[in-house]
Amino acid sequence: MDFVISQIDEEEDGRRRISVAPISPVDPGQQQRVNYQVRAKDLSGHQSDFSNQVHTYRRSPGSIHKKSNLPTEFALRQNYPNPFNPTTTIVYDVPKESDVTLTVYDLMGRVIRVLVSDKIKAGTHHIIWNGTDTYGKPVASGMYLYQLKSDIFIETKKFVLLK
Repeated sequence: MDFVISQIDEEEDGRRRISVAPISPVDPGQQQRVNYQVRAKDLSGHQSDFSNQVHTYRRSPGSIHKKSNLPTEFALRQNYPNPFNPTTTIVYDVPKESDVTLTVYDLMGRVIRVLVSDKIKAGTHHIIWNGTDTYGKPVASGMYLYQLKSDIFIETKKFVLLK
């Protein structure tokens, strides 16, 4: 099934939300299920893998109903790429609106940079870390930790910066 971009919205944090609509019409009186996955491509031509999550829409004539794909629990996923240079993407799931912090630490437990410290809406979130500290200075090559924390969840993972 082919799609066209029907709307592009700029989010407050600078991200863009792209809405698509199927090109082919739905036959009157019939319902159609549409599954899709997404991937990203930057201006340099680097392309991510397809998303793990399959999004589903049920279409009937004149309407599109989105099936809820909100996460049911907190999760911190492994960053990609890993090892990385100069940037890496961290993905995390928030099942309901919550106060969340996402912090990068060195192996001595010192805070390198707080990437997120805010009330975050439910959903799957992506953030890119560019290998710099709180003051914008590049950090040294090595292993670092990143930690997602809320009032009821905490998880830490490792990642490696190679220069």
